[in-house]
Amino acid sequence: MIKWEEEDNCVGCPQGCIQCGRKHQAVCIKICDNCKEEVDTLYEYDGDEWCLDCIINNLNEVIP
Repeated sequence: MIKWEEEDNCVGCPQGCIQCGRKHQAVCIKICDNCKEEVDTLYEYDGDEWCLDCIINNLNEVIP
């Protein structure tokens, strides 16, 4: 799942706020639909968004 959160990245300008936009920056948070962990990359898997570890752990090994 991808969710957006507002983050305050104010650097505290010595002359006071100049409305640069850093106080209200949107940040993208990626959370695996399976393990619910925050990750850097998500992949579409079976209609959901999963991390690579969850996809690999849910694959069945083919044994000849």
